[in-house]
Amino acid sequence: MNETILVRGITGYSADSVPPVGLGHPIPVVLDRSLKRFDIFFAIAGDPQCVFKISFDDLKRLTGAIVSWNIAAPLEGEVERPPLPRSKTFTDERVVPGVALTGPDESGHWGD
Repeated sequence: MNETILVRGITGYSADSVPPVGLGHPIPVVLDRSLKRFDIFFAIAGDPQCVFKISFDDLKRLTGAIVSWNIAAPLEGEVERPPLPRSKTFTDERVVPGVALTGPDESGHWGD
């Protein structure tokens, strides 16, 4: 499936204008820690020509985002931090009430 269609289907916005807040249902938000270098920045607001002014801490608080060291390359002069081990949050070991998450069977096929 075309990624642009997938993004619009999940968020309701085109891929170049997905806002970090105000979506119809909760979607995990991840902020790259390199954004902390800015006192204030402008986040997209649902249209490529609409933005809102916000600080890193306020955007983190507003969205409930997690901060990642693994999104962007290190800034010039920074020491590259080694990749962090993956959390169970991002594997099939996650427990979601009412949803059975099982792995593939011996032949590699997922259950129905």
